Amino acid sequence: MRKESPPSSVVQVGRHAGHGITIAASAALFAWLGTLLDERLGTRPLFVVLGAFLGFGAGFYSMYRRLVLDPSKERDGEPPAE
Repeated sequence: MRKESPPSSVVQVGRHAGHGITIAASAALFAWLGTLLDERLGTRPLFVVLGAFLGFGAGFYSMYRRLVLDPSKERDGEPPAE
């Protein structure tokens, strides 16, 4: 049985930077959608703030799932979520 070598530093930096970009992009997207909703309803800045928090939460959950939940499922023999 051959052991797999650990990923290189560049691969690890890229993977973790991608998680940060995912959090930032989802927060920005939801904040932008909140801006559109605020303009339509005249409730500025309510939905901008809610959208930013919702987007951050969604991005954080995505990162948590990929870094914590998927590896633990692989250790238990289950296939990771798509």
